[in-house]
Amino acid sequence: MKPLCEGEIITLPEATLVDFMVEVEEGRDISVLQLTDTQIMDSGQKRYPGRIGTAETNYWATDMIEERCLNYIGETVEATNPDLILLTGDIVYGEFDDNGSALLNLVEYMESLNIPWAPIMGNHENESKMGADWQCQV
Repeated sequence: MKPLCEGEIITLPEATLVDFMVEVEEGRDISVLQLTDTQIMDSGQKRYPGRIGTAETNYWATDMIEERCLNYIGETVEATNPDLILLTGDIVYGEFDDNGSALLNLVEYMESLNIPWAPIMGNHENESKMGADWQCQV
């Protein structure tokens, strides 16, 4: 295998599966924003009553997810203007997302940014009762 040379055009065979391609203007570097361990929790879905205390329950309340996480994502995206966003490891805390609504809301939010993005799951997503297969389909 030889390394790609600057200006080289790559043609993919028709059978190649590609989720998306990021195109940037010639001569410009691609900008990738990596956000890691967002750990979105919805305390309204806590599985075990004594798992977190009152202060944490209030802090991670369902109606606080936008303020506690999504607003920060939006501010960071606006400040960096990336070509691609990667959400890596422990995106949602699965034990606090048994009905999948936190993940669905996050996906809807990320799609609204109109920037290609991809999740890379961590171990906490797997704790949701919805299961990893469902999460991957989402």
